[in-house]
Amino acid sequence: MKNKKANILIIDDEVRQVCSAYGWPGNVRELVNCLETALLSAGSEPTLFPTHLPKSIRIQAARDSIGKRPTLSKPKGAESSSPGEFPKFSEVRKIAISEFEQTYFRDLIAHAKGNMEEARSISGLGRSRFYELLKKM
Repeated sequence: MKNKKANILIIDDEVRQVCSAYGWPGNVRELVNCLETALLSAGSEPTLFPTHLPKSIRIQAARDSIGKRPTLSKPKGAESSSPGEFPKFSEVRKIAISEFEQTYFRDLIAHAKGNMEEARSISGLGRSRFYELLKKM
Protein backbone atom coordinates (compact mmCIF):
# COMPACT_ATOMS: atom_id res chain seq x y z
CA MET A 1 0.00 0.00 0.00
CA LYS A 2 1.43 3.38 -1.02
CA ASN A 3 1.71 6.11 1.58
CA LYS A 4 -0.05 9.18 0.16
CA LYS A 5 0.85 12.62 1.40
CA ALA A 6 -2.22 14.44 2.70
CA ASN A 7 -3.01 17.74 1.00
CA ILE A 8 -3.26 20.49 3.57
CA LEU A 9 -5.66 23.20 2.48
CA ILE A 10 -5.36 26.73 3.81
CA ILE A 11 -8.43 28.93 3.53
CA ASP A 12 -7.48 32.53 2.82
CA ASP A 13 -8.94 35.11 5.21
CA GLU A 14 -10.69 36.88 2.33
CA VAL A 15 -12.56 33.66 1.48
CA ARG A 16 -13.76 33.49 5.08
CA GLN A 17 -14.87 37.11 4.94
CA VAL A 18 -16.78 36.61 1.69
CA CYS A 19 -18.46 33.46 2.99
CA SER A 20 -19.35 35.10 6.30
CA ALA A 21 -20.85 38.16 4.60
CA TYR A 22 -22.83 36.18 2.00
CA GLY A 23 -26.53 35.63 2.81
CA TRP A 24 -26.69 31.95 1.73
CA PRO A 25 -30.27 31.98 0.45
CA GLY A 26 -29.91 28.30 -0.43
CA ASN A 27 -28.81 27.52 3.14
CA VAL A 28 -26.54 24.55 3.78
CA ARG A 29 -26.94 23.04 0.30
CA GLU A 30 -25.69 26.22 -1.34
CA LEU A 31 -22.75 26.41 1.08
CA VAL A 32 -21.79 22.78 0.40
CA ASN A 33 -22.05 23.29 -3.37
CA CYS A 34 -19.96 26.48 -3.10
CA LEU A 35 -17.22 24.70 -1.18
CA GLU A 36 -17.23 21.72 -3.55
CA THR A 37 -16.92 24.08 -6.51
CA ALA A 38 -14.12 26.03 -4.83
CA LEU A 39 -12.18 22.87 -3.97
CA LEU A 40 -12.50 21.56 -7.52
CA SER A 41 -11.43 24.93 -8.89
CA ALA A 42 -8.41 25.02 -6.57
CA GLY A 43 -7.23 21.63 -7.81
CA SER A 44 -3.92 20.82 -6.17
CA GLU A 45 -3.26 24.35 -4.91
CA PRO A 46 -2.64 24.35 -1.17
CA THR A 47 -4.60 27.57 -0.53
CA LEU A 48 -8.22 28.38 -1.27
CA PHE A 49 -8.53 31.96 -2.62
CA PRO A 50 -11.63 34.02 -3.51
CA THR A 51 -10.98 33.34 -7.21
CA HIS A 52 -11.87 29.71 -6.52
CA LEU A 53 -15.36 30.65 -5.28
CA PRO A 54 -18.29 30.50 -7.72
CA LYS A 55 -18.65 33.60 -9.87
CA SER A 56 -22.11 34.46 -8.50
CA ILE A 57 -20.79 34.66 -4.94
CA ARG A 58 -17.79 36.78 -5.98
CA ILE A 59 -20.13 39.13 -7.86
CA GLN A 60 -22.41 39.47 -4.84
CA ALA A 61 -19.41 40.19 -2.60
CA ALA A 62 -18.24 42.89 -5.02
CA ARG A 63 -21.73 44.44 -5.14
CA ASP A 64 -21.95 44.43 -1.35
CA SER A 65 -18.60 46.21 -1.09
CA ILE A 66 -19.66 49.02 -3.45
CA GLY A 67 -20.71 52.04 -1.50
CA LYS A 68 -18.89 50.94 1.62
CA ARG A 69 -16.35 53.68 1.79
CA PRO A 70 -13.28 52.57 3.72
CA THR A 71 -12.19 54.80 6.57
CA LEU A 72 -8.64 55.54 7.52
CA SER A 73 -8.92 56.15 11.24
CA LYS A 74 -5.96 54.11 12.41
CA PRO A 75 -4.63 51.30 10.22
CA LYS A 76 -3.13 48.36 12.05
CA GLY A 77 0.50 48.96 12.76
CA ALA A 78 0.27 52.74 12.30
CA GLU A 79 1.47 54.54 15.38
CA SER A 80 0.65 58.14 16.13
CA SER A 81 1.99 60.37 18.86
CA SER A 82 -1.40 60.94 20.49
CA PRO A 83 -4.55 58.72 20.60
CA GLY A 84 -6.80 60.96 18.45
CA GLU A 85 -4.14 62.00 15.93
CA PHE A 86 -4.47 60.97 12.30
CA PRO A 87 -1.58 58.71 11.11
CA LYS A 88 1.16 60.07 8.88
CA PHE A 89 1.04 59.27 5.17
CA SER A 90 4.47 57.64 5.25
CA GLU A 91 3.35 55.22 8.00
CA VAL A 92 0.18 54.22 6.17
CA ARG A 93 2.05 53.88 2.85
CA LYS A 94 4.70 51.64 4.42
CA ILE A 95 2.03 49.38 5.94
CA ALA A 96 0.01 49.24 2.69
CA ILE A 97 3.08 48.28 0.64
CA SER A 98 4.05 45.61 3.15
CA GLU A 99 0.53 44.11 3.13
CA PHE A 100 0.45 44.20 -0.67
CA GLU A 101 3.83 42.46 -0.93
CA GLN A 102 2.74 39.73 1.47
CA THR A 103 -0.48 39.12 -0.46
CA TYR A 104 1.31 39.22 -3.81
CA PHE A 105 3.99 36.71 -2.77
CA ARG A 106 1.46 34.37 -1.13
CA ASP A 107 -0.69 34.37 -4.30
CA LEU A 108 2.36 34.14 -6.58
CA ILE A 109 3.79 31.11 -4.79
CA ALA A 110 0.38 29.42 -4.77
CA HIS A 111 0.06 30.11 -8.51
CA ALA A 112 3.51 28.62 -9.13
CA LYS A 113 2.56 25.65 -6.92
CA GLY A 114 5.56 26.26 -4.66
CA ASN A 115 8.11 26.31 -7.49
CA MET A 116 10.27 29.26 -6.45
CA GLU A 117 12.18 29.56 -9.72
CA GLU A 118 8.91 29.69 -11.67
CA ALA A 119 7.50 32.23 -9.18
CA ARG A 120 10.61 34.39 -9.56
CA SER A 121 10.35 34.20 -13.34
CA ILE A 122 6.65 35.15 -13.30
CA SER A 123 7.32 38.09 -10.96
CA GLY A 124 9.91 39.57 -13.30
CA LEU A 125 12.21 40.25 -10.36
CA GLY A 126 15.90 39.52 -10.32
CA ARG A 127 17.02 36.54 -8.24
CA SER A 128 18.55 38.58 -5.39
CA ARG A 129 15.60 41.02 -5.16
CA PHE A 130 13.07 38.17 -5.25
CA TYR A 131 14.73 36.31 -2.40
CA GLU A 132 15.30 39.55 -0.47
CA LEU A 133 11.57 40.31 -0.58
CA LEU A 134 10.65 36.69 0.13
CA LYS A 135 12.89 36.69 3.20
CA LYS A 136 11.19 39.89 4.37
CA MET A 137 7.85 38.07 4.30
